[in-house]
Amino acid sequence: MKLIKVNQNALESFGKLLNQSNELQAEQTRNAEWFDTPMKRMQWWMDLETQWKEAFSQSILHFAPNSNKMPSDQELQFLFDLERIYVTGNARKNNARVNNNPNIDFALTNLSGLRHLTNLKRIEADYNAHIQSLEPLSNLTNLEVLWFDNNSVNDLTPLMNLHKLSSLCFWNNEVTDLNPLMNMLSLTDVVISLYGHGNPIESFEPLLKNMNLKSVMVSFNDKDAIKSRRPDLAVYSYK
Repeated sequence: MKLIKVNQNALESFGKLLNQSNELQAEQTRNAEWFDTPMKRMQWWMDLETQWKEAFSQSILHFAPNSNKMPSDQELQFLFDLERIYVTGNARKNNARVNNNPNIDFALTNLSGLRHLTNLKRIEADYNAHIQSLEPLSNLTNLEVLWFDNNSVNDLTPLMNLHKLSSLCFWNNEVTDLNPLMNMLSLTDVVISLYGHGNPIESFEPLLKNMNLKSVMVSFNDKDAIKSRRPDLAVYSYK
């Protein structure tokens, strides 16, 4: 039998990489309850991207813009206890009509600041234009309402395990695949298109298989076909 010589240094390096990967995964999925000391909460704030410090400062803490003020621990606790957050930006995509006043005076590029705020039940992050990924929301299992219209999101997969999500609004994005919504049984209301701005949906069939769905807003071109497939469904269009 031929013996294979194992490089001990290579094994140790692999072990370190594996540990780092496990630590990163554990860090990414920490819930709000984990941040139970002033030190943990302060470190969380220090690790935030500058844009998210500014977003929280403007929309929740009502600090002066660009003040770079450090929140008190009481204010940080308040952030972790939040059930609703409104971070509507000031960016227009494709010259779409604006139907929501901005809560911040700039546009966010991601949702990373919300990753650990697991008490959230409602998020409005519309009119930021540049947000591409919903991955930071994948652990927010208390989420019931999510608006991220007028952004650049193309994948709904991170929402699949959000079993309390009932209302979803994502008109004027880049979503093509509705398969992630098919088995989301709490989902009742979906807005896919509004004011003539929708998503390049390849097929509505996965969504129509979700029999708990009560209403959907789509483009005028898709309305009749959807209504014929699901007569029980309230189908709306609005220019």
